[in-house]
Amino acid sequence: MIKTTDKGFGFLETDDDESYFVPPPAMKQVLHGDRVEAVIHENGDKNRLSLKS
Repeated sequence: MIKTTDKGFGFLETDDDESYFVPPPAMKQVLHGDRVEAVIHENGDKNRLSLKS
């Protein structure tokens, strides 16, 4: 589920209580409370998120 902030970015909170940063450009595609599919790209200590349309 997407959680928004007043700063323009947000977080994707998964069903297993993981949380992933969603940058401002990606937040233009979703609203607070949306349930979305995403692909998590793991790269060492950083993960990148791609929202699926």
